Amino acid sequence: MIRNHRTGLDSARNSAARRMHAQRFLSHIILLLLALAITVSPHVSTAKAAEGDDSSSTSCSTTDISICLLSTTPVVTNASGYSAEVSITNNTDETLESGTFVTSTNALYPFTSRVDMQGWAEGGTHIPTPNKLNSSSVAALEPGATTRVSIHLPADNDVLKSISNWGPKPLLFSFTSGNTAPVRLHSFLTRSTDGLSTAQTPALSITAVLPLTTTSWSADQDALKNLVTKDATTSTDATASPAADTEQRSAPATSVLKLSKEATQRQQQQLQLLDKHPELQSIADPDYLSSFAIPPQTTAIMQPSDFDITAYAQGDAEAYEKAGISTSQWNSAAGLAALRSATGDEQSTASSYAWQGQGTWTLSALQSAKQAGYSTVIADSEYEANNSSVAHTGKYVVTTKEGAVTVLAAQRELSRLAQGKSTSNDADGESTDAGRLARFMAQSALYQMEQPYANRVLMVAFSGSQDIQYADELMSAMEHASWLKLTDMKTLDAASAYQEGSEAAQSVPTSSGITSHKLSQISSYLDTLASNQNDIDRFGSAILIQKKTGADDGTDSSAASDTQALARGQASQSVDQQRNDAASWLSELKLTQADLALHTFAGNGMQGGLVKASSSLSEQLLGGVTITPSESISVVSETASMPVTISNDHPFPVKVSVSSQTDSTIIATSRLVETTIPANSEVQVTFTIRVATSGKATARLNLLDRNGATFGSAQSTTITSSLQLSDMSGLLILGAAILFGALGLWRQFNRKKDPDE
Repeated sequence: MIRNHRTGLDSARNSAARRMHAQRFLSHIILLLLALAITVSPHVSTAKAAEGDDSSSTSCSTTDISICLLSTTPVVTNASGYSAEVSITNNTDETLESGTFVTSTNALYPFTSRVDMQGWAEGGTHIPTPNKLNSSSVAALEPGATTRVSIHLPADNDVLKSISNWGPKPLLFSFTSGNTAPVRLHSFLTRSTDGLSTAQTPALSITAVLPLTTTSWSADQDALKNLVTKDATTSTDATASPAADTEQRSAPATSVLKLSKEATQRQQQQLQLLDKHPELQSIADPDYLSSFAIPPQTTAIMQPSDFDITAYAQGDAEAYEKAGISTSQWNSAAGLAALRSATGDEQSTASSYAWQGQGTWTLSALQSAKQAGYSTVIADSEYEANNSSVAHTGKYVVTTKEGAVTVLAAQRELSRLAQGKSTSNDADGESTDAGRLARFMAQSALYQMEQPYANRVLMVAFSGSQDIQYADELMSAMEHASWLKLTDMKTLDAASAYQEGSEAAQSVPTSSGITSHKLSQISSYLDTLASNQNDIDRFGSAILIQKKTGADDGTDSSAASDTQALARGQASQSVDQQRNDAASWLSELKLTQADLALHTFAGNGMQGGLVKASSSLSEQLLGGVTITPSESISVVSETASMPVTISNDHPFPVKVSVSSQTDSTIIATSRLVETTIPANSEVQVTFTIRVATSGKATARLNLLDRNGATFGSAQSTTITSSLQLSDMSGLLILGAAILFGALGLWRQFNRKKDPDE
């Protein structure tokens, strides 16, 4: 009986267990269906960062479980509702259990200080978020998998309707799975004044500025080669003197510079952005404008090639001069000339601003800018890094030795967010463009609420490598924000200065912030460019024939010496025409070198590829004159001749010397032969070989310029001597030997013996 009773109990327990398993299975099915019904859309794929650099990437954290804000409603109005899309990624090696994703806010909480807002963004300030906006079930995630949760709330949502005061609200995204600790992402929901019965206050003025420039220049190697080897009969546009070319920056210099396909596509995106948002102010690099098929209308211009003045002031100005970079290439006058060249309108005028480089505006940098003709500079970052005051007009009038300079400083937090950077590394919700956009709108609203009646103009500076789509979204959000008013550069220029005189001088950064590694790299590039510049100058002064000279100084005129040119039917070309073309060609070469050097230090980076192009230019010049030595020479007499061919691949004649020196004392050659090689031709010179006896030697051949310095590649020829007595000297020596031998024999037989012998 007892045994049967136990069996009945076990059977009942097994039945109950089976029912419980069935209920759990059914509940799992229901949860899965509910998850699908509330638009939880899983995409099982490996999480990856979007394209971009570290400062502007759209990426989530690499913690075990990461939440990433992909899109959001930046400004909530009475009719907009709220939408967002969030990704959840399992970065562990184990399957993540199903969980719950909750979105919540605090409809009554007003941010009143920047400290509280920053604390919330970094997760360091606890603010309750009792108002639940959405709750979604998330299915289990395999290792490395990502799922997305979409949130769509209508305008009549109870929580949204309960927000009675405008401004930023804390927004919390939270995901809980199994026994793991909740994973949170901190962001912001910003309610506009639309539809609220609140007092209307003046909008905060913001000037948004986009630098229209690029660092995507590269050298067209084919164009560079064509420049070095151009036909002498081809007309040239560089007819001005070298000095005039340097001042006016004529077009041929930029003919070797080109933009990549991606860069030209970006130009179209920039044009569309400016066309869509007329209030977006553009400060254009006038050199960059010349690359547009039709240059756009811009607000103002910056220094040509976006030359880095902050790094220039930190280094040695003389080193830049030696590298081929003169102030006349990037001063305000050069900028205006470049603008007129780009637009084809000699009457074009524009305001000029010096844009910040990779360093901050120190006092020496401001003085350099003023010396170059810039009375106003734009600080797009970190000028107010240590300023903890409330948001204010970023305008400083600084007195320098060269005169007063106005610094227009970008508002730090807003500009960092606009440039695709987070306000701090701990701001977990600002790793994506959507998160930065939400923070930007919340931050700007806080600034307006801090001083609603203050007359201020804040500058928001975008970056030269700005993500165009993000800039478009940000501009659209600002245009629809009831608390913001977009203004132009004239308004900012006319605004009252925040600081002047000695007070402004104290706010000037004392250090450029450029690292020692970057300064060392700049110095290395300058040294290389200076060496290349010296090679071009040397080629022009000591190798190339630029003027007619008579036979009395040992230099033949190009027309008189070029017999091969006569055979080619080019005798009608006058010496004066050749002289002018040679000077213009050399001017183009120097101008191209200067342009490559200038573009090397464009914007916030350095273009090492342009330094290599500059080296290639000088190497092609010096390497265009070459030696073709004779094959191995066998000598069977005391003297012989060694022919050597000299080639000139350049479009104009050159005059050089060829030296020869052997490594033996028994075989020697004549030391030096001077010659003139016509354009695109070759000549043959002859060295005399003198042999003392049989042996072997190597003759080393070098090219020398007219100053006696070597250049180009050295060549060598092997000389072998098999000296035989087959000539008159040999017969004389043999006859003398026989005579002396006979005389010795005669003396031996005819001498008188000594009596003592």
